[in-house]
Amino acid sequence: MINTNQLFPFLVSGLGFGAVYAMSGTGLLVLYRTTGVLNFAFGAIGAFGASITWSAIENNWAPDWAAYLMCIAFCAQSPSHTGCTSLRVTPTATISIRCSAHSVWR
Repeated sequence: MINTNQLFPFLVSGLGFGAVYAMSGTGLLVLYRTTGVLNFAFGAIGAFGASITWSAIENNWAPDWAAYLMCIAFCAQSPSHTGCTSLRVTPTATISIRCSAHSVWR
């Protein structure tokens, strides 16, 4: 017999992971429907924009509102918004974003 106290943490974490997968799928669908490009780099682009914002706020490079605007400006320059219509470009964008983020935030 399964104890409810043992099952509850797994239930909560399963719902959390399911919500993350649902949001990721929704993000891919909305991005594909609006741009016509199946962009798998949108997660890397968002993470890199968040890292830029965090660095700007932590190091007092800019006020909070300017750091948030920098994040929005960076994320708006993703491959799907620059007229790129090739599926092969998004893995390249993901790799280049990860490499540049690794070189900046080690």
